[in-house]
Amino acid sequence: MQTKHHIKSLICATLCAAALMSAQAASLNFERSQTLNGWHERAHTGKVWYDLAPDFKHLIAPDVNGDLRGFEQGTSSKWLRSPAFKLDGSGDLTIAGVNGMAGAVPPSVAAVPGDKAPGAWAGIALCDVKTGQFVLAKSAPASMGPVMFTTADLAPHAGRTLTLDLINTAAGGDMFYVNWPIRIPGTLANAQADKPDATPADLIWTKAKLPDCLSSHMVLQRDMPVPIWGTAEPNAKISVKFRRQILATAADASGNWRVRLAPLKAGGPDRLIVNYIILDDVLVGDVWVGSGQSNMDSKGDEYKSDAVLMANIAAGPYLKIRLTREAQPWMEATPANLTRYSALLFSFGLCLQKSLDVPVGLIVGAQSGVPSGPFCSPAAFAADPACMEATAKAAAKYPQDLTDYEVQLAQWEESVEAAKQKGEPSLPPKPAPPPKPGECFADKMGALYDRYIVPFQPFAIRGVLWDQGESGTCVPGVDQYTMMGALIKGWRKDWGQGDFPFIYVQKPSGGGCAWDKTNPVNALADPFIGIPNGSPPTDGANVGTHVHIMNYPNTAMVISSDLGGGTHPQNKSGYGRRAADVALGMTYGKKIEYYGPLYQSHVIEGDMVRIKFSHVGQGLAFSNGDKLQGFAIAGADKVFHWAEAAIDGATVVVQCAAVPQPSAVWYAWAEDRRWANLFNKDGLSAIPFQTDP
Repeated sequence: MQTKHHIKSLICATLCAAALMSAQAASLNFERSQTLNGWHERAHTGKVWYDLAPDFKHLIAPDVNGDLRGFEQGTSSKWLRSPAFKLDGSGDLTIAGVNGMAGAVPPSVAAVPGDKAPGAWAGIALCDVKTGQFVLAKSAPASMGPVMFTTADLAPHAGRTLTLDLINTAAGGDMFYVNWPIRIPGTLANAQADKPDATPADLIWTKAKLPDCLSSHMVLQRDMPVPIWGTAEPNAKISVKFRRQILATAADASGNWRVRLAPLKAGGPDRLIVNYIILDDVLVGDVWVGSGQSNMDSKGDEYKSDAVLMANIAAGPYLKIRLTREAQPWMEATPANLTRYSALLFSFGLCLQKSLDVPVGLIVGAQSGVPSGPFCSPAAFAADPACMEATAKAAAKYPQDLTDYEVQLAQWEESVEAAKQKGEPSLPPKPAPPPKPGECFADKMGALYDRYIVPFQPFAIRGVLWDQGESGTCVPGVDQYTMMGALIKGWRKDWGQGDFPFIYVQKPSGGGCAWDKTNPVNALADPFIGIPNGSPPTDGANVGTHVHIMNYPNTAMVISSDLGGGTHPQNKSGYGRRAADVALGMTYGKKIEYYGPLYQSHVIEGDMVRIKFSHVGQGLAFSNGDKLQGFAIAGADKVFHWAEAAIDGATVVVQCAAVPQPSAVWYAWAEDRRWANLFNKDGLSAIPFQTDP
């Protein structure tokens, strides 16, 4: 048995054109017709209308004899008229009216995305409804008349449902997936006795339903298996067709079904057909999910001060970029859509698309002002040893927290009563009870995961871009580093496609100087300052928490210290550009530097400490000021002093007269670190570190 892409060698490339036959009797059950842009059914009449193009309609209905007939509506074109079928008393099947491109082709039809080049029908193929494999093919006769399958042709397939497809000469013998189901009677000799509505229930192709994330204009992930899934009636038969792949399955007892397309090459547009659903303008490229809080969720029209972003939006539409978010179909990247879409994720995707020259699909699942806890499923949280250890520690002190709360509550009640007695108009705020260990006090654990992420699983993706951290975790005792470990592992487990790249934006945003503020990417960077007076600051714990997230497998950080700070940094085009560079370097293996100098190791050489870095790029350097600065050094007493620092090849040597026997070095270990000025010559700032974590 041969698959459809071998049919070309089995048929003659002759044209098939004939007038619609008048069928005298019908014994074939036409269940529903495939469409190009959807379908509608009028249950009370049994008529099925479908759109072939915006200005073109067909009416498919049984005639007075029960034969299926096709009638053109609203145009004089004869493009792809519906075939008529006749099974005579001897069991021969005649199919006519498949005259394809005879007559003018409406411009709107010729422009339908995914259509092959205009041509004529070379013949007809019948395919098995269950396997999608070709079982019969007939070339069009030289007389340009109807195509006939004889009783001998059909006998091996009696009692089966086959689908009729057309073979297009101009497309090199490619199949046009018309997919008309045809029921071959169980007893061909008795064909005239069958009734048009006698198709067994188990062979009726019921309507399938697809999730919102499977729609026209979507981007499917290249170079990996691609799940296609949905629901239908229990045990309903499902056929999925894309390019040359034809997959068949059946819904389970709950009505759920899933298939996986074999890895796809980038390109398109193409058409995906699921039973009688047609999704047009489907591209294949790379798909990225953007998640987190407001800096991921904020729309393009909220950053009008970002001139680069505004120019990029105005330059649309981008034919190879597509967008979607929860409960919405995919949409094209037009200027109007982009003003209402994530400014950061669009900036990221645009840079990727230009660099890779493949379609890029962008999925947003984010919400303003939210912690990370609700993005982690309860199962992932419970399965993570570090989260459980932190929760156990929080639980051990919870009784004391309750006792303290009761004391605070009693004091508050006394204060309120005293204020009332004095007639004071304002009352002191009531203390909040301590949150329970293991619970997220800002929202339910996993609530945002269920809303924004689960609906897109198992949609094949290339990776995730995450921007969140200002709101922490809102889970007692569990810091951002620990929570993100559980979150990342949980997402990867549930997606079921391995350790996909997880890229996240460094927090807190800003706080450092830039290599070159004339670069538009760094235009909003904080200004450089000299070393602060007094002892080195030690408020870098939050900085370190976020830096350490990059230690999880296949996880990378977008350096943001030199991109401008604030709760909502305005430089979204710069953030997107920097994030794209990280993806290009880490995920795609491009030979670009995407990190600044990254602490690798150190050795103590007498009263000096020599620090070795990776990601030195074109070499270590400093910018701003007249010397390298930002390092602090301490001895066994753990009292840190500002250090003198000098670049020596791919290392930095630090020392301080006040510390003759050094044991530890810190660099840029503070929320405000504008005074730290180590870079590589690629213009990327060094990542804060401690040698004694």
